[in-house]
Amino acid sequence: MAVAVAPPQSDMADRETQLLMLQLQLEDLNHLVAKAKGKGREGETCDKDISLGLLKEDLNKQITALNDQALCHSIAKALRTDHAILETQRELENLARRDREVALSMSRGHSTPHSTPQNQHGQQENALDDETLAKFAMLYVSEEAAMSVLGFDCDDEKNIAESSEMAARRAARHAAAIHQCVACEDHHKISNIARVPCRHEYCGSCLGALFTAAMKDEAYYPPRCCREPILLDKVKMFLPTDIAEEYQAKLPELETKDRTYCHVPNCSA
Repeated sequence: MAVAVAPPQSDMADRETQLLMLQLQLEDLNHLVAKAKGKGREGETCDKDISLGLLKEDLNKQITALNDQALCHSIAKALRTDHAILETQRELENLARRDREVALSMSRGHSTPHSTPQNQHGQQENALDDETLAKFAMLYVSEEAAMSVLGFDCDDEKNIAESSEMAARRAARHAAAIHQCVACEDHHKISNIARVPCRHEYCGSCLGALFTAAMKDEAYYPPRCCREPILLDKVKMFLPTDIAEEYQAKLPELETKDRTYCHVPNCSA
């Protein structure tokens, strides 16, 4: 029984079909290996055994890669689904809060309250957008999962012939995955890029420098860009761990306006 090398991905074969083909080939290969046992001299390894071993290793690698790819797509899909659920829940909570405000205002004989720009801004900041989900996916799953969250399907790109369309999709994918730090002007993966309230973007190192400066010099506290404060909770995942922990521990002191220190020099260092 001949064993064929797994074919490359084609327009007609989806991931499940490819996986089934590989598994069938692996079964055939295991059958051949079992039949070949005991036919050669003990302790000797022929070229055929080596070839079968290499082919088996290659098939297992391809099966593992496809399973990993399926897992990434599954996690990415779950992220997008959870995002939609969270957004719906947030909208319902905002609507309920608005209704309570209206009822309370009317019971007191006041006019209907309006949302303040600050509240609208806060709601916008709390919204979990696709880019944030993609950053989490790139950090904890894979770059492919992150691109899937952003709407770039790797399988679709593989099925598009090399053309101007493919080049455009590749450029768009690169632009979505790689952003420029406004401080050092280097380009980084989005998993290492934080977007601050003014919409500027900082890499982890430059963001760490802002928070370090804020701890050492009150003139730079709070950390800010374009005069808008940068909250630790919003960018903690992008900061070096030691800087985030040090800033968190020092925050009560930094937030105290009229500080009183004891006689121990270290307290006021």
